[in-house]
Amino acid sequence: MLRTQQIDATHQNLLKKLRVTDALARCLVPVRPEQIIKILELTDSFNIHREAVTIPLGAEKDGSVTLLPDGRLRIVCPEDMGFDEWLKGLQVQLGKTDLTRLVKH
Repeated sequence: MLRTQQIDATHQNLLKKLRVTDALARCLVPVRPEQIIKILELTDSFNIHREAVTIPLGAEKDGSVTLLPDGRLRIVCPEDMGFDEWLKGLQVQLGKTDLTRLVKH
């Protein structure tokens, strides 16, 4: 069964008939604009310049935070976890991460 909680059962059955894979279905679970704003507000609180933050528009299974070689921070939202719960964990994770390579305000 597809792991996309935000797609109802009727649409999941249609996607199965069309042989849509989990990877493709993830693209159908977009990160909403209000979620992006909340992430950017959180990174703002760490004085991280918004141009140093990359947020893919599609969610992934567990989400992730990666410091890229070019000095940007890649933040991927999870598809299965509640967003607000994940955002609290993101705040803790950023607090423990060495952010000295990132562009600051």
